[in-house]
Amino acid sequence: MGNVCCSGRTHSKDSHGSSYEINKDEKKIDISHDEPKSFWDRYVGPLNWPKHEEKSEAKTTDYEPKSVESKSPENFEECLEYEFDSVADLNRDQKSAVADILDSCKPMCNGERAEELDGFLHIIEVTHKDEFERLLMFTTCAVYVLDLKNHLKLIQRIPIEILKSFHLTKSKEVLIIKFLRKIQDKSYLCLKCERMGDLLKGIQQLALEMKNEYLPWNIIGEWKKTLKLLKKGKDEELFTLKNFEKNPKIIEAIVKNGDIGEQILIFEPTAKDPGFFQKSSCFFLLTDAAIYTLGPKSILESRIPLSRLTKVEEDTTNSFIIAHTNETLQQWKLPSEYKEIILNAARSCSAQRNVLAL
Repeated sequence: MGNVCCSGRTHSKDSHGSSYEINKDEKKIDISHDEPKSFWDRYVGPLNWPKHEEKSEAKTTDYEPKSVESKSPENFEECLEYEFDSVADLNRDQKSAVADILDSCKPMCNGERAEELDGFLHIIEVTHKDEFERLLMFTTCAVYVLDLKNHLKLIQRIPIEILKSFHLTKSKEVLIIKFLRKIQDKSYLCLKCERMGDLLKGIQQLALEMKNEYLPWNIIGEWKKTLKLLKKGKDEELFTLKNFEKNPKIIEAIVKNGDIGEQILIFEPTAKDPGFFQKSSCFFLLTDAAIYTLGPKSILESRIPLSRLTKVEEDTTNSFIIAHTNETLQQWKLPSEYKEIILNAARSCSAQRNVLAL
């Protein structure tokens, strides 16, 4: 199966209507609103399949994500890199089902935003006792949960604007997506996906374009126990995020420069220079994968993967903690007890990667 590469994909915030605009051979297809057509007629053609020719393939347009000429920051120039499967990977009946779904859901879209097809991913939806094969369809307005065993029947449409947060197991085997409100008596979607990285980045990109912010996340324990608690309606109790876990600048720094799902261990105002004791001159951010230094406005200044640390020591005179790598060293004014937290995180990271621990 081929893939739609979404690296560098941008979407204009000035799009209007509820059309499915695409590119073919880098030429934009202009859809006239004076002559409304179905999704299928716009991009594939009438459903006049050849009779008695089961092996013949219908000619289809190769769907690619919309590309916008403008490269201004408000058009999201810095897109995350991820890949979704293309509509071209679907069979004839599946394409027809997708066309019907998008046309039937057209009235649900925000009238000021065009709904653009972004791609598909196979997932396993999990409950406390069952698993179901699903196909997720991503558009710039919603995530659609489709039934793979029942001709891509629409199970659930989740608008992007009601996505609230991610909740991942440490191994990233299972993801729970929390909603701001219930859809069909459920306020979450629990799933497994072999391409979890693409799924997380893709949803983050769509969330940024729709909500102008990335989704926060946290790490959960044993997922089956979590689902049992969810069944009892304890989702708000389970998924309470700390203030720093909801900080947009922290989330942005990790999403753009690290790995979605990194567990935040420390977020502390600090200083980098022993001669400059204004502690709030920057911020120290420790995750289970890296040390980040954020500037006064929480803009990323540096990221040091924990796997690259060679030594962590303490300057007791100035109350600084110093982290060494083979290339450089950095220091931060921090409480002395943070040294052991950094060391433990580095050791855990090294053990997971089977490299020499500190």
